[in-house]
Amino acid sequence: MIETALVPLAYARDVYVSRTYAYVANGKDGVAIVDVKSPEKPRLDQVYQPAGLNDVRQVKIAMTNASLFAYVADGKNGLRILQLTSPETMATYAGFSPRPEPRLIATYKTKGEALAVSKALDRDRSDAVLRQKHGH
Repeated sequence: MIETALVPLAYARDVYVSRTYAYVANGKDGVAIVDVKSPEKPRLDQVYQPAGLNDVRQVKIAMTNASLFAYVADGKNGLRILQLTSPETMATYAGFSPRPEPRLIATYKTKGEALAVSKALDRDRSDAVLRQKHGH
């Protein structure tokens, strides 16, 4: 164990690493985004917890064109979709690993608790969800 490779989080349940960020399902504290560019010295970049995102069990990341999305199993609240990067809302969206600027863009109430999310197809899955949401 590397003693400097620790980011204490109260409710960490699962982690998904994408490029230089780790997305942590952090229970009632939402989604923790950890900068892991230097894996021996990770640092908490931000915590995203809009109203109602309070039972996060798992996070998966996928990309469509220039936008990055997080699919979040939010327990009793169902499935949530966060847009992490977007050319429409961010001047810094380009590059290998832009700093995420999360926005909650969709919620789907599941019949039971949303406990997990399957690995999305890196491009196709998020595009299909957005087409469905916008009626295309």
